[in-house]
Amino acid sequence: MLYRKMFRDIKHNAMQFITIFLLAFMAIFVYAGIASSNVGINQTRNNYHKITNLASAWVYGAEFEEEDLLKIKEIDHVTGAQLRSMLTTKGEGEKKPDIYLYMEKENLITKPYTVEGEPFDPTNPNGIWLNNRFAEETGVKVGDTYTLTYNNGVTDIEITKTIKGLIMSPEYEYYIADGDIEADFSKVGYAYMAYEEGNQIPMNQIVLTTDKKDVMSLEDKVREALNGNYAVMLDESGMSGITVLNDEMAQHEAFAFLFPLIFVIISILTIMTTMNRVITEQRIQIGTLKALGMKKRKILFHYLSYSFVLSLLGAIAGLIVGPLTLSPLFGDFMPSMYTLPEWKSGYSISFYMVCVIVVAACCLATYHSCRKLLKINPADTLRPVTPKTGKACIFEKLPFWEHLGFSNQYNLRDIARSKLRAFMCLFGTISGMMLLVAALGANDSISYVSDWQFDKLATYKNQILLNNTADSKKVDEFSEKNNGELIMSAGIEVSKNKENKRGDKETAAISVCEGKGIYKMMDAELKEQEFHDGEIALTKKLAEKLGVKAGDTVDWHLYEDEKWVTSKVTMINRNPQFVGMTMTRNTFEQTGHTFAATMCITNNETVVDKDNELVKSVFTMDDIKKAFDTSMASMIIIVVVLIIMAVLLTIIVLYNSGILSYNERQKELATLKVMGFRTGRIRRLLFKQNLWLSLIGVVIGIPLGKVLLQYMFDSNGDSFDFVAYISIPSYLISAILLLSVSTIVSIAFSRRLKKLDMVEVLKGLE
Repeated sequence: MLYRKMFRDIKHNAMQFITIFLLAFMAIFVYAGIASSNVGINQTRNNYHKITNLASAWVYGAEFEEEDLLKIKEIDHVTGAQLRSMLTTKGEGEKKPDIYLYMEKENLITKPYTVEGEPFDPTNPNGIWLNNRFAEETGVKVGDTYTLTYNNGVTDIEITKTIKGLIMSPEYEYYIADGDIEADFSKVGYAYMAYEEGNQIPMNQIVLTTDKKDVMSLEDKVREALNGNYAVMLDESGMSGITVLNDEMAQHEAFAFLFPLIFVIISILTIMTTMNRVITEQRIQIGTLKALGMKKRKILFHYLSYSFVLSLLGAIAGLIVGPLTLSPLFGDFMPSMYTLPEWKSGYSISFYMVCVIVVAACCLATYHSCRKLLKINPADTLRPVTPKTGKACIFEKLPFWEHLGFSNQYNLRDIARSKLRAFMCLFGTISGMMLLVAALGANDSISYVSDWQFDKLATYKNQILLNNTADSKKVDEFSEKNNGELIMSAGIEVSKNKENKRGDKETAAISVCEGKGIYKMMDAELKEQEFHDGEIALTKKLAEKLGVKAGDTVDWHLYEDEKWVTSKVTMINRNPQFVGMTMTRNTFEQTGHTFAATMCITNNETVVDKDNELVKSVFTMDDIKKAFDTSMASMIIIVVVLIIMAVLLTIIVLYNSGILSYNERQKELATLKVMGFRTGRIRRLLFKQNLWLSLIGVVIGIPLGKVLLQYMFDSNGDSFDFVAYISIPSYLISAILLLSVSTIVSIAFSRRLKKLDMVEVLKGLE
């Protein structure tokens, strides 16, 4: 009997209950759709890292011996360690690709994952194992011979081996060529080969595994074991090949939790307003059931079943549809940037937990709505509800209340009486406006960052990447021919206090310029500043992480150099695509370091002597801008999702609010008709309240949209420093779109006023 009653009630209040279903569906749809991509990637990565025994820490130095390795292995909690040598070489072809060559005597830690051919064999002196993406792009295959070239400081040496297999490494889940913005796998790769006895190339890395979660807590013991004779120790957080994908997934997770939170809150508000009205209307039915001996618990479960069934069905539908539709959107662009053995969606226990949370929240909202009425005695529930004592609402205390007019007073009183419904409508429009502003602002911000980068900072015409083994005198001569400015880029470790061995050290980059003015600097307020010898600039993000400001000192050292240098920070600067330290060449050389240019930038339209052996590659500013635009293409997916969610959310909330308002005020509206109010005037009366709430939602949603957008950018890791910028047209378009949706929903809903049967409604007043 109660089941039939439930289905009759759902049919009678179809739109409100469909709204509950849709909100539960959308909450799980977005969460499961986005998160399933991350779950699949995590499952693949965990298995990948386990199979390859990915290192926990990387220790870099000039030269390590077997004795050093034995000392590392003796450290408590170190479960394994291995020596290896890493050498930057040049591959075959016109592009002169960089090939990072790893030479090993044993294959224990960070083992290459075999894609094709034989597994890596560190005892085979005749073979080389090349990474598969480079092989695919360049057309080489298993069985071919391949030649690598490296400079030992005196002459170029060639290494020719037979390709025994194609591999991938978990250290290179993300990698691009130096100076590139987007991945071009024909220009950079990596390879493994055996370390032959008698090889004069030093072992410059120790990779180790540990059972400790806080990997860097071992650094003191590593320092002691090696007597401080190493350059830097890094965990996964310092390996860009791993952390860039981590940052990408962290951003997806942020979105996965944000949207369900909004929809769940609105679901709760919708259920509370809907069930309050249903239970109030069925007061006499509830009293009759209690009088007939039905227990309170059974009646309670009956009303809980409304929200339970609908939210559960919505959650299940979202759980099925989300991973099948949203997940592929993210899976389509990620393989073009990242490298994993496979790409798939996955399911997690968290999906079901979120479903339980959504359903439980909806049921609790229903329980809150009906618990008070169930406490009333059956005799009291069988009597009509006692009208509330009339009292002045808060708005009536306004000094200009008497001058507001009937329609304004009527709507303000209604808002005061139906606070929950008004709050639901307001929260929905705020959320919709926030999502629209963030969506349209994302495009503005990318354009703003592009202008910031290419019209204010990188204003040069050509960017010339130089071979890292180039002779410095020849490089200087080449730069003078092109009226250029030389730039050196390298990895550094920087600390607020080098004596504090842990806790405040950060891995970053250093950019060393010649101070000729081609390489431009902007301060924290994005104002261009001249940069002179003796000045040290720290980017805002790095300064905030270290807790330093202009005037403070920091300690730093190059990855390959154990010597720490103390420098005074004279400027906090910002650069959208660089996080680290900047100084001039003279300042850098005064620290005792050797300037080794990696790039030359010039304002010349054409590059003189660009076929010089010093030149690795040349990029025009158009090339760089195109690469930047391509790398930002993934934002389109996020923008589209935001806009769709914003529009759907606004439609659902406003339409449901309109239905609730209509059902709650049928008698009032019928009375107004009897008093001579025409349908058009009543329609305007109702529209005015929607318009008020929508306008308030627009005003509040505008700043929140910018906050959300900055949160989106900040969740993308520390490699970028994007500024949330939203243009006036985007604010206006967002506001117009939201108000248009509000108007359309109000017009579509107002047709009910024409069908209002005054006689039937007013019978209830008798």
